[in-house]
Order: sequence, then C-alpha cells, then structure tokens
Amino acid sequence: MKRSLACLLLVLAAPAAQALTPEELFTRISPSVWFVYGADASDRRLTQGSGVVVAPQRVITNCHVVKDAASVFVRKENVIYLAKVEHRDPKRDLCQLQVPNLTAPAVTLGSSKELKVGQKVYALGNPKGLEVTLSDGLVSALRGPDGVEPIVQTTAPISPGSSGGGLFDGEGRLVGITTLQRPDGQNLNFALPVEWVAELPERMRLAADEAVQAKKKRDEQIASLRAGGVSYNPASPELPVIGATWKYRFVDHKYSNTQTYSMRVTGVDGWAVTESFQVDDRGGEGRRRVVVGADEMRFVLHRLAAERTALEFNPYLLARGDAAMRAHWMSRSTNYPGSQQATWAVTSRVHGE
Repeated sequence: MKRSLACLLLVLAAPAAQALTPEELFTRISPSVWFVYGADASDRRLTQGSGVVVAPQRVITNCHVVKDAASVFVRKENVIYLAKVEHRDPKRDLCQLQVPNLTAPAVTLGSSKELKVGQKVYALGNPKGLEVTLSDGLVSALRGPDGVEPIVQTTAPISPGSSGGGLFDGEGRLVGITTLQRPDGQNLNFALPVEWVAELPERMRLAADEAVQAKKKRDEQIASLRAGGVSYNPASPELPVIGATWKYRFVDHKYSNTQTYSMRVTGVDGWAVTESFQVDDRGGEGRRRVVVGADEMRFVLHRLAAERTALEFNPYLLARGDAAMRAHWMSRSTNYPGSQQATWAVTSRVHGE
C-alpha cells in the first residue's frame, strides 16, 4: 500500500512541460523568423518588417509591411525568395504570404487565451533591419473582452521593423504577431493574437462573398439611377458625364438668408471634375469655372459678391475609395448624390470670421 501511494504521489508531482532556456528557444525558433520587405516597380525598397513561417511555404506578416508594394520578398542573410500576398486582412493588419520553394520549418502555434499577466514571453524579429533579434519581457496586459482573443500587451522590446515578427511563450510556441509600439510611453508594445492566423482563409472567403454582393447592389443602384435619367461617364462610371447638374439650397438661419445655386459638370479628366458654378437666386451671379478633386473629402467655399459665400459639399468623394465604403454609401437610403431621390443635409456653425 505504501509503495502504491508513493508511486501515485510521484505521478501527481510530475512537472509540466519545461520552459526552454533563451538559448534553446532561439535555436528552435530563429529558422522560422524572416526579414520581409516590399519594393516598387523599380525594385526600390518601400517597406520592411518581419515574418513568421506558420505552414509550409507560408509566412505571416503585418499588412502594413507589404502595403503598396509591387513585389514582396522574404530574406535571411544572403538567401532571398520572391513572395506573393495570398491572404490580405487589412482590418486586422494580417497578411499571409505564399513563398514558393521556402523550406524553413513552421513554428508551433500556441494560444493567446492561455497567457497570464506576468508570464514571460519572447519577441523575435528584425527591429531597425537588425536581422533575427531576440528580446524578452512579460505579458503586461491582455486587452479584450472575455471570450475573445486578446490583444497582447508586453514589455518585450520591439521597434520599427519588428512588425510581423513573432511573440513566443517560454516553450517556443507562437502566441502573437508583434505589430505596434506606442512611442509615447515606455514598454508599451502590442501583439495580435495567434488565433487570428488560422482565421485568415475563412475571413477572406467571407470578404470575397461580401464584395460580390456589394457589387451586385451597387450595379442595381446605378441601373436605377440611369433609369431615372442620371447618366455617368463611361470612363469613370462612378462620376457624372458632362452636362450633369447638381443643385444646392443654402439656408443661413442666423441672418434669415436662403440662396440656391447649381453646379454643372463641364469636364471630367481622371478624378478632376470641372464645374460651372451658377448662383440662381437674386438674379444670379453669372457662371464661374472651378475644378474639384473627386478624391478629396472637403467642403468647397465659393466667395460671392457683397461678402456672400456659398458652401458646396464635394459629392464625388463617394465615387472613390475602397469597395466597402462605396457599397456602404451606395446602399444607403439617401442614394448617390445626383439621383432624384437624394437629399443631403449639411449643418455648419460659424465660430468666427
């Protein structure tokens, strides 16, 4: 009986998986962390950061590391591979690269949900371009609601160039992707939860389905507008054709002044729209020519005679931007500016001259 009890106690006292020494951890994970950079069409480097091998020929990095790049490369010492972006999730700032012929081993994925504040973690990346730099620190906070993968705040030092690198636990398992450093404080560093890596393919599939539906709604909206007599420039379908007219009614409640005016499109050159400005009230002010950038978020202030002004909201902004923004505004009940059903209310307050 005593022998059986002793054996049982020995089993219960067996330690959990033992943490690696920093030297052992670096030896295990360093082959899987690479330097990532983006280049323009002339092969000039635009951006640089880090990446972690998470599957055969697959590297995870931050999307801002490869933003606007014509070509993407992963490098370690004198070995360079050409990569392409396979999955892009800018909302979470995670991109997955496909790297043909890459033979580097994939890391073991851990869990951010199992992290504890005060736990030791290690960051491995390429801060300031210094390849494969290891730093250590603590999990200082887990930012996120219960039941949701948390953003990991850590004291493990990172710098520009660490973006897309790995945050590892003491056993060498990937628990986060180092992404952000707060420059206005000490040791305020953040990593995205590793669980987001596995969710990338499904999120991209859903985003593609949403884009198809958004395009369908947008096409239906444009068809409806055309049926109502609103025509569009064939070269830039979101912009109006020459001759389209926009009418405004400006009400100044302070001085009980109401004025109406119109903008007639007289030219479209790329995203530059030329308008002919006409004040319709009080006999009119005559027409004047202005050029409005269709991709600018702004109000256009037209100065009239006798210190009068007219305020025009630039309606062409909604023709540009990402597909999600266009789909959002095109599907609103206000409709696209220029349709017969569209009504736009602009409220302003004068704070001084």
